[in-house]
Order: sequence, then C-alpha cells, then structure tokens
Amino acid sequence: MLKKEIIALNKERSDDYCTPSARDARAMYASIHPTNILVFKCMDGRINLPLITGIPMGILHPFRHIGGKFVLGDPYLGRLVLDEKESAVRQGRPSLALCTYHYSKGDAHRGCAGHAYDTNSARNGAIAHKQEFDKVFGTNNPAMAAIILGIETDEDSLIFTN
Repeated sequence: MLKKEIIALNKERSDDYCTPSARDARAMYASIHPTNILVFKCMDGRINLPLITGIPMGILHPFRHIGGKFVLGDPYLGRLVLDEKESAVRQGRPSLALCTYHYSKGDAHRGCAGHAYDTNSARNGAIAHKQEFDKVFGTNNPAMAAIILGIETDEDSLIFTN
C-alpha cells in the first residue's frame, strides 16, 4: 500500500472505533463477558484476533513482540501485566493471558519469521511463556490464568494447545 492509502485506512478505522455504536458494542460485550483478556502475540500484522474471533476492537489488550517472545521478568512488561491484573481485580474481573504462536499450514515461509519459520520453536515459546505465568501467578489463581493459543494464518483458525 502507498503511504496515503495506509494513512486513509488508519483514519477510517480510527473514526469507526470512536463511533457511539462501537463504544456501545464494547461496553455491551464487556458486560456480558467480563474477563480481562491480555494477548501476547507476534508483531505479524496478519494476527488480528478481533477479526478472527468477532470480538469488538478494544476488548483485547495486545502485547506485541517479534516472534511473540516475552519474559515476564522484564521489569516494564512485568509491571504492565501486574497493573492489568490488579486493575481487573479491583473491578471484580478475572484476567486471562493468551500466550500465542502462529504458523501457516500452506507454506512454512508464511509462518513466524521471529522463530525462523519453525512452528515447533514458536509453539515452545508460547508454552514457556504460559509456564512463566503459572510460576508467577500460580495455576489455580482465580484472578489470572494463561492458556496457549495457536493461530493458523492461512485460514485464520485457532488451535488451543495444552
């Protein structure tokens, strides 16, 4: 896309996000589904969970990094996650962390470049990230839980991994 087209698309989506109906849709969704959802994902632009899931824009709290490689021990990230969890607890809401990885079933080179197109490496990174959540917050914490979510980018399908 040309720079003008990208700016125009950004403006269109921003304007749409700010409409009264979009704000109402987010508020209604949150009243029915109170879980605070944190999404840890790769920077790849094909990973658009609101589009894939139908969840209104602004409900999911995205954290992006090349290859979806995160360490909760990073002081800044750790503080952001803790702040999100504590804010949700004050509102009486649980938090769910989606530790994601992505791949392409049609061509490995459409997979995650941050993991050198190695799906097992990407999956293992998400597993390690979930294990880190379990270690920091515990496995039976009603305020914070984490799951592993694979994203197949050719068909925008979700794979729940244990």
